[in-house]
Amino acid sequence: MLGIVYYRRLTRFLRPLLWLSIAYFLISSSLVPWHAFQSTPLRLIQFPWRLLIFPQFFLTVIFSVAITELLREIASRRLRGSLVAVILLVTVLLSLDVQHNHIKFEISSPEINYQLSKSQGFSYHKGLAWYKITNQYEYENLMGHIGVADYLPQKMRSSFDTVAAPEHYAIIGNTNVVIPTKIQSGPNQATISIDGQNPLSHVELPFAIYNAHYRVTLDGKSIPLSKSHRSLLTINHISSGPHKIHVVYENFLMTSTVILLSLFGLIMLMMPSKQQRPR
Repeated sequence: MLGIVYYRRLTRFLRPLLWLSIAYFLISSSLVPWHAFQSTPLRLIQFPWRLLIFPQFFLTVIFSVAITELLREIASRRLRGSLVAVILLVTVLLSLDVQHNHIKFEISSPEINYQLSKSQGFSYHKGLAWYKITNQYEYENLMGHIGVADYLPQKMRSSFDTVAAPEHYAIIGNTNVVIPTKIQSGPNQATISIDGQNPLSHVELPFAIYNAHYRVTLDGKSIPLSKSHRSLLTINHISSGPHKIHVVYENFLMTSTVILLSLFGLIMLMMPSKQQRPR
């Protein structure tokens, strides 16, 4: 509403963002028959409300500009200060109300005091996963459970129950024989421990490979990245006994791009604006 009221005072850059935000609201609503796109690449969106992150950001910027214009029109310094205090108070109260409703929703949820499995997963309430954890056992129970396979490579879904439910297992060769593994996860990395009774010529580990941006070491020695037809990390020709496979995800181009864009945005924010307001 403020964007519309102060539309003429918005810069030429912000005006399209206002209309784009309105378009995003309409596109993400039930006015668009999203079910008709389930067999198209648009299904990757999964939930149309995810698009609202863009108008949320755009409208926040427009709101800030409109409020600034409103404050400039107020001659009294005390009145400007009072208005800023009211805006901050309303913002804090709205935020506290959201947090209060969230805590109220969570506090009445059931504990995960049972072993999570494919047949017995989370309970749902109002379309949301509804549970809480209160101790270390329940936390480990939650962290060790994989409830959905939506984000796994399509080729891996047929073997998901074999390698990841309820524990993590490795597949030996082209057989249905599996051996248990232990996985210790970290930021962009994981360490997989395996103990083979006999030498293994080919073993598929419970680790999905999406692209070529992985660095793999076997017992501290670097080895080539290899994946099976199931899109699982594959290790060839390992001796009997315990082994540790360390996998690190590294995407230098993406990381560098994100850092450079962040620095560019920070510099732009620090530079004084020379753009004149339209009449």
